[in-house]
Amino acid sequence: MNKAIQIIKKGGILLHKTDTIWGLACDAKKTKSIKKIYSIKKRDLNKPLIILVSSKKMLNEYVDKVPENILSLINTKNGLVTIIYPNPKGIPEILIHKKSIAIRITKNKKCQEIINKINQPIVSTSANISGEPFPKKFSEINDEIKESVDYILTEKNEDTVNKPSSLYRINEKQELEYVNR
Repeated sequence: MNKAIQIIKKGGILLHKTDTIWGLACDAKKTKSIKKIYSIKKRDLNKPLIILVSSKKMLNEYVDKVPENILSLINTKNGLVTIIYPNPKGIPEILIHKKSIAIRITKNKKCQEIINKINQPIVSTSANISGEPFPKKFSEINDEIKESVDYILTEKNEDTVNKPSSLYRINEKQELEYVNR
């Protein structure tokens, strides 16, 4: 774990399990690292990435307002909800898409530890080449991705996977809309 934290602090890319699926991560404040993730995934810069925060308190540092109904949604879905918030603050422009940012409060203890140790949110995106299906097992992760990251944080039970989080957007009326991916 300490090695993973040091890699992230130095601007490296991590391959790890999140509370949803296997993902790629970096410090969400390091534009060079974010660009490297786009390159590894062969992803168009116009396709947004999400960030993970460790708590509601940290979430409030990057968005203007968190409507109450969002907190209840997060609690009822066991945290496997990513919300697109308008008008983010303190986030590099490369992560802002249409004046918004997608953020999830992670429930994964290892993700929380990394975020808390670097005292920054982390970028999180599925560990696949853009356009390919996300891997359901570690063994399905493209070797090109495995070879491109700076560190792989292994797990005891590597081949279990959940599914991507549900995605919602806060609209102009401060209401939640489900976003079909």
